[in-house]
Amino acid sequence: LYQRQPDAQSPAGGVSSSVNDVAQWLTFLLQNGSYKGRTVVKAEGLLPAISGQIVNERPSKDPTVRPNQYGYGFNVGTTTAGRVKLSHSGAFMLGAGTAFTVIPAAGVAIVTLTNAAPVGAAEALNATFEEFVESGASSADCITLYAQRFLPFYVPEGSLAGQQPPSQPVAALGSNVYAGTYVNTYCGNAV
Repeated sequence: LYQRQPDAQSPAGGVSSSVNDVAQWLTFLLQNGSYKGRTVVKAEGLLPAISGQIVNERPSKDPTVRPNQYGYGFNVGTTTAGRVKLSHSGAFMLGAGTAFTVIPAAGVAIVTLTNAAPVGAAEALNATFEEFVESGASSADCITLYAQRFLPFYVPEGSLAGQQPPSQPVAALGSNVYAGTYVNTYCGNAV
């Protein structure tokens, strides 16, 4: 139905890469800033990205639940076995659902990229992978669980959501009213 123009979204969730490049990036993370025996980023330089810098989700009522944290670009949490887990996911309504999970102590990582609407599929696949790493089996229907978590994305928002359109809408003004130069630092001037 729509033509997606993702350029402006790229810094928040774009991937312009190959499978080989993504695999090398994951190897770099798993090797703490090194790749093929060569230090690319010193471990102390990488640490702020992969360690908790802020708390982004506090346990609400259960003191046994650890808080979720955020590094510089990564969610930093723990697996059910208590291992550090680095992760992030992203979604755009017009066709992108992505997730990555890295469990350094287990030496494993996964990236899931889709060009589909965000329905939790990428996150469910990664959660299932994590369960197999941790226990050798999946304990939950992750597809259903994540699909339910993504339902709120599809609830219309705003003051006009659910309202009937006006029975007699006001016509647009003449084109001379809208003519001019419009400035946008990302796209450039539109005349």
